[in-house]
Amino acid sequence: MLVLYNPKGQWRYTVYNDKGVLDGVLDASAEAAPEEAQAQLLAVVEEITEQRYVARWEQNRPHWWSADLIVTL
Repeated sequence: MLVLYNPKGQWRYTVYNDKGVLDGVLDASAEAAPEEAQAQLLAVVEEITEQRYVARWEQNRPHWWSADLIVTL
């Protein structure tokens, strides 16, 4: 599961999986659209895992999104 948030003008993320938790900050500017930050986070996860995914994003509250990942071939 991915969590993406920007409550204080900085795009941050948390990745939860069976191997643990990874927190970080995206290089996206604070003014970047959520879709841009979501795409950047997905690219980060794909680079780390060396797999391709489809993410189904939903906004949980203002400035917070989460997504479950589906591995693609």
